[in-house]
Formats: sequence, structure tokens, C-alpha cells
Amino acid sequence: MLRFKSLNEWWFSGACRNYDGILLDIDGTLLSGGRRALPGALELVASLRETGFPFGILTNDGNHSREEKSSFLNAAGFQFEPEDIISCALVLKPLAAELSLQGCRVFVMGELGAPVSYAELAGMVPVYDPEQIESCRAVIVGEGHYDWCVVIEAVVNFLMRHPELPLIAPNPDTHWPNGHGGIGIGAGATSRFIAEFLADLGFRIRRMTLGKPERAIFDYALKKMFPGRIPDRRRILMVGDFLKSDIRGANRSGLTSALVLTGVTNEELLSEASGEDLPQFVFHSLAASEHESSVIPGRGTPAQTIPR
Repeated sequence: MLRFKSLNEWWFSGACRNYDGILLDIDGTLLSGGRRALPGALELVASLRETGFPFGILTNDGNHSREEKSSFLNAAGFQFEPEDIISCALVLKPLAAELSLQGCRVFVMGELGAPVSYAELAGMVPVYDPEQIESCRAVIVGEGHYDWCVVIEAVVNFLMRHPELPLIAPNPDTHWPNGHGGIGIGAGATSRFIAEFLADLGFRIRRMTLGKPERAIFDYALKKMFPGRIPDRRRILMVGDFLKSDIRGANRSGLTSALVLTGVTNEELLSEASGEDLPQFVFHSLAASEHESSVIPGRGTPAQTIPR
């Protein structure tokens, strides 16, 4: 594990020559609280564009549509189109085809993008009324504000009657930074609660997740970035702030993992990390101040060359 102060300084001092592409998480990496650009984020994206370096931005936020997510980024000073956003919920489309759910009614817990739901984009018919849940072929766990008690009880009883039907959480995350010094509860936590609650009652259900750390979202992103031939995965740098999604997912998918300490992961959590949650690179931030050295004395070394 190599440690540096500034990802930007390290990257543009020559490390980029060792890579063919870079993937960037959004919340906690480019944005703070979903609305404010983190120091160095605008400069990083601008430099990548100016040099024509292949990059993608991906998020486990399935609560907001690509139109919404790009508007948040643009309000913070970025210039992204909706189609630039790679959301975990986009993987619903190939999953719907795999499970023969296209054209079928699916019950959606909470929000799943607006004005057009990711379920609709995937060819499914979203249902939000718990009274109509019996007509559905699957449950998709969204996020946002909804009547948790009513909805979760409806889903629990529905899956007790139909344990063979899938419970799908596009976002596997347990939590996310809410921008107010606290955390929000992710769809992954909700889906795990439902699955464990039903397991206590003797029901084993089909719980499925799509976003980071699952390989599906990384495969989707790389196919979008490299429509011809995907390069050596070791030459793709994945930068994120969450050990259990960004770092674990990159390591599982054969990418080079880089942690930035600008979001949910602090030094204490990093010190407890092991195995596939250990990043190959750690950066204190995207941009160090002019008085700080890029390398943390005694801990960083020059960038390693990765074979083509």
C-alpha cells in the first residue's frame, strides 16, 4: 500500500503513463454532501478532458436519475451530460433481460430515479403502491423518503408468500455521507435487514446486488469507456472513498485500487482494513496545499510501472 498526499500531483507528475483509463467515484470523491466539489476535483476532471485521457464516473446512487446526478455535478462546477453518469441502477437492464422481467410489474421501495425510473429504463413496469404488490414479479430496493414501516412490512409478507422472487438492491451500500457530518441509510442495508429478518423466520430469499463492489458495474463502465477492446484491467485505476465498495470492487475486478480519504473512510477504518478491502494506493486528498509534499515521508514511493 503506497501513500501520497495528493492524487492530482501524483497522477499528473507521470503516473498516468502507467494507466489506460481512470474510474472515479462521485460522492465522497468528487462531491461532498452531493452538492459541493471537493478540492482538486474540478481540476482533475478538466485535466483529464484536456489531455483526452479515458475516464468514467460511476456511482452507487440509484436514488437519483442520471439527469438529477449530472445536475448536482454541474451545479458544483462540472460539465457532465446525463449519459456520462454510470449508475449502479443501469445494470437493471441486463438483469431484467436475464431474469425475463422486461414488461413485468416490479415493486419499487422508495425512489429509483426521476422523472423516469431506472426500472422503466430497464423495460420493467414500476409499482409503488403496497396494495398492488401481489401483481409484481420482483422487488427493487430504492432509497429516499418513503413510509418504511408500511413498505417493509408489505415486502416482508410478500416475500414470505413468494420466496422464489428476487429482492434486488441496485445500491449494495450500507450507508453514505449525508453532507451534514452524519450518514444516510443505503439500499444495501435495507435489503440485508429484510433478508436477515426473513432468514430468522426460516425463509431463504434471492437477494441480489448490482453496484460496487459487484463486478457488473465495473464491466458496464469499461465497455462504455472502451467499446472495442478492454485493456489490461491492471492498467485501469479506480479511485473512491469507500473501502467496502470502491476498493473491494476494484480489487475483485482486477483493477488497480486507490483510496482517497475525503469521504466515509478515515485513518481508523483504513487501519482495520484487510484482504480485498486494502487499497493499493492511498491519497489524503485530490489536491494538496502548496505547502504540502505529495509524498508522505517514509511511506510513499514513486509510482510503480504496470505492464501493458
